[in-house]
Amino acid sequence: METLGTGWRDVVRYEVLGPVRALRAGTGLRLGTPQQLALLSVLLLHGGRPVERHELVAALWGERPPAGANGLLATYAARLRKVLEPDRPRRTSPRVLVTRNTAYGLELGRDDLDLWCFEDAVAGARSARRNRDLDAARSGYERALAVWTGEEALAGVIAPFVEVERLRLAELRLAARLEHAEVLLEFGASEEPVEVLRPLSRAHPHHERLHALLMLSLHRGGRTGEALEVYQEIRRALLGEFGVPPGPRLARIHERIHAADPWLLPRAAGTPLIPAQLPRDIADFSGRASELGRLRHLLAAPHGVVAGPSVLVTGPPGVGKSALAVHAAHQVAPCFPDGQLYAELGGATGSPAEPADVLGRLLTDLGVPAAELPDGAAHRAARFRTLTARRRLLLLLDDAHDEAQVRQLLPGGPGCAVLVTSRSRLATLPGRSAVPLSYLREEESLRMLTRVAGADRVAAQPAAARTLARVCAGRPLAVRALGARIADADAAELPLLADRLASPGSRAG
Repeated sequence: METLGTGWRDVVRYEVLGPVRALRAGTGLRLGTPQQLALLSVLLLHGGRPVERHELVAALWGERPPAGANGLLATYAARLRKVLEPDRPRRTSPRVLVTRNTAYGLELGRDDLDLWCFEDAVAGARSARRNRDLDAARSGYERALAVWTGEEALAGVIAPFVEVERLRLAELRLAARLEHAEVLLEFGASEEPVEVLRPLSRAHPHHERLHALLMLSLHRGGRTGEALEVYQEIRRALLGEFGVPPGPRLARIHERIHAADPWLLPRAAGTPLIPAQLPRDIADFSGRASELGRLRHLLAAPHGVVAGPSVLVTGPPGVGKSALAVHAAHQVAPCFPDGQLYAELGGATGSPAEPADVLGRLLTDLGVPAAELPDGAAHRAARFRTLTARRRLLLLLDDAHDEAQVRQLLPGGPGCAVLVTSRSRLATLPGRSAVPLSYLREEESLRMLTRVAGADRVAAQPAAARTLARVCAGRPLAVRALGARIADADAAELPLLADRLASPGSRAG
């Protein structure tokens, strides 16, 4: 970093994280007019780097500077010099606020500016957190936040540049507060984070990460009702202000709190998180015995030493790919003691999920704090492979779009298996074994219909039931939906329903 001056510094300490002040030996200096205070603030925020005269004029007066702005600037600088280095002999060069050509700058040491002390403490806390030294991380964040001397940075400064800088510094402080709360939660604390986060939630009613942390803190402290109310509060705020509901991450926290998911409970230090994310299995799943057997064999067989299998369930829409994959995944889950991950990829929606977004969720579900997520899909994929290299995990990727989407989501170790569903064949997927699905035969549809609707109901109207099975055209989803409809209907209605659905122009569902 280029700095100005001879390298000699008077011992002056500066504060911008609250009222702007300059102190010598702990005593505040009288900095003069508001314009001089604004000039000093701009120079401090540039951290010793030279600032050209025209930049300073724009910062102090905006697009309409007064006549003679350069002269006024020189006057303010001269007055500040007298305050900052009052004992400087005449005819000697300035040593604190110095000039080179048309630029001004301050001579600053790293410990001379509270903003730098804050940033260094936060950087140290983040490094300690990455190394799982929670004690050092906690003390680092506490040191950083203690540097602030007011609720608002640059207090007392009036100039065009102030609001943007004040907002930037407030965002840095908020990020540190949230990371501090996350560390407290990792320690197992709940009340302390609530005390930190509750007032912040009122000041930032639309901040989803903040509200997620508050909900988690309340839930862990036995205040689940309050946690659920926090979700409703931000939901109302987002809908009222922007017309959108909370995002998927906050909605997922809400669902897990509502379901008393043990994933939300604090873990002992060093205890790996064991995810169990498979969708609920279908209790009355029937048929597909051959395909199910092949899936179990491919997924549960001992794996090699290079990479676990990638098993693809493929077929046309409505053929039951997801239901079969979920059923198979539940059956082989005991073979994967380190857990089961699930991701919906949206391949058939027209808006397939971005690999970077999916990887971000998978990493956080494996215990990576949101603040430590790498940027970009490539770096996240590398972190995901590292985390999964020595684990036995099952990853279910539902409704994949293409090979490029899936390829970045593959785990790294031989103990992991990937089960993918897709309408596409994904012919170049690494380690691919395919289990193609076709539409059900009529007898298979009838057996499924019997299991869903009930044997007594089907036996009472066998001809109508067979007709209904036939009109489903071998689509398991249609069979299941029609079976549920039959189960709720009067037996006498089956022939009427069969006639109506079998007529031209009608279809099941």
